[in-house]
Amino acid sequence: LQYIAGLQVTQVADELPSEMVAYTVPAARFACFTHKGLITEIGRTVDEIYDGFLKTEPYEHAGVADIELYDDRFCMGDASEMEYWITIKPKVESQ
Repeated sequence: LQYIAGLQVTQVADELPSEMVAYTVPAARFACFTHKGLITEIGRTVDEIYDGFLKTEPYEHAGVADIELYDDRFCMGDASEMEYWITIKPKVESQ
């Protein structure tokens, strides 16, 4: 598992500090899920995605990236919201 905390930029500096990396998320199809509530309960949302959505819908994980988006809806309380995005592709039917 590689975890990168980052933000969107329009241009990458020619030289970055050694502690930083530039990463471009490859173009892909994403499914977006909204997690509502305490961030400590994010595991419940992730379980619903991997044990629910991916098992019942005609998609599988594309293996490109999972993205957690924290915007102005995020706070540390019960009313918090954030988005969890996964890359998807159509399921290949086994023969």
